[in-house]
Amino acid sequence: MPRPAVAARAALDELTIGAGDIVLVSAASGAVGSLYSQLALSSGASVIGRASALHDPHLTSLGIVPIEYGAGLIDRVRQSAPLGLTAVQDCHGGETIAVALELGVQAERICTITGYAAKANFDVRMPTDYRCTQQRLEEFAALAASEGLQIG
Repeated sequence: MPRPAVAARAALDELTIGAGDIVLVSAASGAVGSLYSQLALSSGASVIGRASALHDPHLTSLGIVPIEYGAGLIDRVRQSAPLGLTAVQDCHGGETIAVALELGVQAERICTITGYAAKANFDVRMPTDYRCTQQRLEEFAALAASEGLQIG
């Protein structure tokens, strides 16, 4: 549990996600993406999660608005976030970053945990603090106990 949770927290902290944010998360059904999305929701943000349609019921049960991968992504994002996105978390690489930039999300409000951004010359944020501290572990335990943080 600690590695995906620590990566999710590090990415969330990189953009200071909180109340009022509308965040697009790629790979929202994966280990990091799912935890990131739940942490963002617990901070008051709204989350739109990219995943295959097979994961829609699970994402919806967590409070995440699911959108499917594939052609027409930008239109699905616009439909799901008519007021626009305030932040983007890339947990998979590539397309989500390009879509975010095309939709006008500022690079300093886009974070990635993949190496794709550097290869594609996207100048976006990357987490820097991946320490697995006692404080972070206690936070995850408390969230799991009080809010039903789902791990795995």
